[in-house]
This record gives sequence, C-alpha cells and structure tokens, in this order.
Amino acid sequence: MMKKIAVFLAVLAGISVQLSAKSGGEAAENLANYPNKPVQLVVPYGPGGGTDNFARIVMKYVNQKLDRPVVTINVEGAGGLIGAMQVYNAPGDGYTLLAHNPPDVATFTILGQTDVNLWSELETICAAVADYNVISTNKATGWKTVEDMIAYAKEHPGEVKIGSTVPNQGNTRRLINAMGLKGVIIPVPYDGGAALRTALMGNHIQMDFNACSDTRMVIESGDYVPLLVLNGARIKSLPDVPTSIERKINITTIVPRGFYAPKGTDPAIVKFWRDAIRAAVEDPACAADIEKLGVEPKYVNGPEMKQRIADLVRELTPYFEELDK
Repeated sequence: MMKKIAVFLAVLAGISVQLSAKSGGEAAENLANYPNKPVQLVVPYGPGGGTDNFARIVMKYVNQKLDRPVVTINVEGAGGLIGAMQVYNAPGDGYTLLAHNPPDVATFTILGQTDVNLWSELETICAAVADYNVISTNKATGWKTVEDMIAYAKEHPGEVKIGSTVPNQGNTRRLINAMGLKGVIIPVPYDGGAALRTALMGNHIQMDFNACSDTRMVIESGDYVPLLVLNGARIKSLPDVPTSIERKINITTIVPRGFYAPKGTDPAIVKFWRDAIRAAVEDPACAADIEKLGVEPKYVNGPEMKQRIADLVRELTPYFEELDK
C-alpha cells in the first residue's frame, strides 16, 4: 500500500495538462455533427442516490438543447469503481461520460483498489454541485447535540462507532482527530449509503458520516438526528443544524459532484460538455431542482477541480495510511 501511495504521489508531481494536437479546424469538424447518436452517461451507484439524482436533473436540462439525448445508466459495484473503470476503458469519442464524486475517484488509487490514477487520467469535465457531509445519529442514542455524543464517547471509550463509505474513511479519521476522539470512537467502513442507513437504523453504528443528499430524506422523516454539518456556514437544506466551525471542530468538507470523459477525448468535445453543463446549472429552473436535493448548484471548471483534488489527495493520504496499520 505504501509503495502504491509513493508511486501515486510521484505520478501526481509530474502531471501536466496534455492538449490535443488537433488543429482548430479539425476540432470544429468533429463537432459539426456531434452528437449524432445518444450519449451514455454512467452513474456508478444505484438509482435514487445522491449522484444519480443530481446527474439526472442536470442532464434533463442539457437534453433540452440537444438533438440526441444523454441516456443515464446505473453501473453499480465496488463503491463506484466498476462504473468508473467502464468509462476509463471506453473510447474517447464523446459518447460515454461519467457522473462521479471527484474525492471518491481519487481515493480508489490511494486505497490501492486500482493501479490506474483515475482522477488524473480521466478528463475532468467539471463539478456541477456542492454537497455537504453531515454527521447524524439515530433516535436510540438519545443524543441531541454533538456535545452529547462527545461526552458519552469519552465516558464509554470504544463503544461508539461511526460509519462511512470506504472513500470517506480519510475524512472520517480527520473528523475523529479534530474532535480529540482518536482511539475513542471506532470508524467502520461500508460499501455504500444503503448499507450505512441499515447499520445506523439497527444501532450497529451510532453515527453516520455521509452527504446531505444521501441522508436528507431520513433526516426529514425523523429517523436520523443530524448533529453536525462539516462546513463553515450553515447550509440551506439544514439551516437549524450547527456547523463544525461553530462547534470549534476544525474540519470542513465539501462533496463536489461532477462529470468526466475518457482519457484522450478531444478537447473540443470536453469544452462542449463544459459549456452545456454550465448553461444547465446556471438555469434558474435547474438550480431550483438541484436545491431540492439538499445540495447547491456550484459549477467548477475541470482544470480547477483537478487541482483541488490534487491538494485533497496530499491532505488525505496520511489518514488513509492508518488503514494499513
């Protein structure tokens, strides 16, 4: 694992943006009849999840401007890796795209799940929305605030468990350290949000570290009790839930959700999708639909998103190293 991380960081240090050698005339020719058949958008999670919901909303508005539709399909498995690899291995002809969470794409390599540096080798089209991580408990614990949880955990070391998806394990450990509870709270990895919900509802874990879009419905139903949003300012979808910064817990996380194309896709096609997605996200009707999911429309261009993820990889790698110990 440590060898893979070392290789990964060496590759990271040498990354440069590679532009196609095609002339502007050739790029224009490629776009003249594009798309002339349906485009397949792979969502690497099950239907109804945070990524699936946001991708379908964005593409609903993109499709309003296209003669050929974008068709969204779900390719589940390995916490989002199988669908990502399917797109990685697809032709870079502009007819296969990926909706994914950039931090998750990076952790596949950090964890050694693949030798492919997916986050740097895939063409990052853009991020389109910002989601926020929420720490929730169940009604059985009786906790109403994060202070209740911290006090209980300190009195009962090793009894409190916090669940998160495998890609979120790095941030989970950051949170535990920020709360001063390393060795007191036990982090437990899960393959997906559905398994997390089942575990929390059955009290197999006492906290769920997950994105707002994946937990908002069970929060609204009263089955989940939100304790903390890992952000500096309160979010629109959970205005009554305090933030980590308010509670003097020095950690914030944002879950960008965005789009990728296979490596080697013509830059003109990548730009086509950047422009189309940006126009959709900035449409007030689309933005309103996005906000209903508990996330916020937030367009970030591909190169900027890739740089943010490079910085995140450097920050999270030491926490993932703990998984080997």
